[in-house]
Amino acid sequence: MMGTSTGFFGTARARYHLRQCFVSLDMPGINRPEVMIGNARKAFDGQGKLAGAASLALNRERPGKLVRWTRQMKKLIIAMTI
Repeated sequence: MMGTSTGFFGTARARYHLRQCFVSLDMPGINRPEVMIGNARKAFDGQGKLAGAASLALNRERPGKLVRWTRQMKKLIIAMTI
């Protein structure tokens, strides 16, 4: 889950609630790294590109996490069908 907002907390409460829904529905998800980008008007440049170094670093981690998570889910699904 990722989020950005014009407020200071960058969708923290909305993502917390969504995480509760995931738990209730027993849905897997990628929990780390958490990406919450507040003050979106300042976080993005004129072309809509993310500008902050910390936010960019977190976003660079996400694709690798997604690949590992997908491979784990694939193994789990295969194991369940055997």
